[in-house]
Amino acid sequence: MCAGVALCTWLIGHIMVANYFFYCTTAFVIIYIIYLIMKAPKSEKKRILVALILICMSLSFFILYFQLYESIVLFINRTVNKNLFGISIPTTVFLGVNGAAVIIFSPILSSIYKKLEKKKKDLSITTKFPLGIFLISICFFMLALSTYTSQNMSKISCLWIIAAIVIYSIGELLTSALGVAMVTRIVPKRMYGFMMGAWFLIGNAFAANLSGNLADIANIPHSLLHNIPAELHIYGTAFWIMGGIGLISAIIGFIISPWLKATAEL
Repeated sequence: MCAGVALCTWLIGHIMVANYFFYCTTAFVIIYIIYLIMKAPKSEKKRILVALILICMSLSFFILYFQLYESIVLFINRTVNKNLFGISIPTTVFLGVNGAAVIIFSPILSSIYKKLEKKKKDLSITTKFPLGIFLISICFFMLALSTYTSQNMSKISCLWIIAAIVIYSIGELLTSALGVAMVTRIVPKRMYGFMMGAWFLIGNAFAANLSGNLADIANIPHSLLHNIPAELHIYGTAFWIMGGIGLISAIIGFIISPWLKATAEL
């Protein structure tokens, strides 16, 4: 344990080495899962493969998901009018909308799932995954559209942000919240621990690392700071791209969903 703490402390001070170490670890985990698929009994091969595909699918979701704490939070700080009904709202409150929406919509979605299950029409995990990605792409399209509403150098209404984050949160419930459930329903019991670790490493940690690279497309040059039209143009372009990435990932997910469902016998 002490050696692990010492290694992590050293890596924090050597970012480039830490990144290479992280990439190599992620690659090793993926290769090892492929090895397990090759060595697994025939009855388990396809189910492990489906789990790996869903983990990789979640990567695109979380790369976009973490933008809330990167490009979106800067977008709120720089280009959004944070006054609502005469009250100045701190940026942190907008981030809190995510948590509030999750609390509000969790029981609603749970109730919908139960009703659909009784009617035997509940959506499979393999469909909910791309649906969550689709909703988060809608969030970015809304943010992109909001950049066209500015007039005469004014900042955009905070209502756009609230609406986008609510949709973003529902997408989170459909994808992020189902990750562990997906692992326990698909993979063999002997692989629960390892595959959950793979889910958090690839789906969360690796995505968080890559999300910083994606956020670079929304980077505002120092010379353009406080130039509202220029900032809105850069953010608008970036959000169109991010939404497009999510939409393409969702379409691919919907296309392969029937095969994944049949293969994993969900």
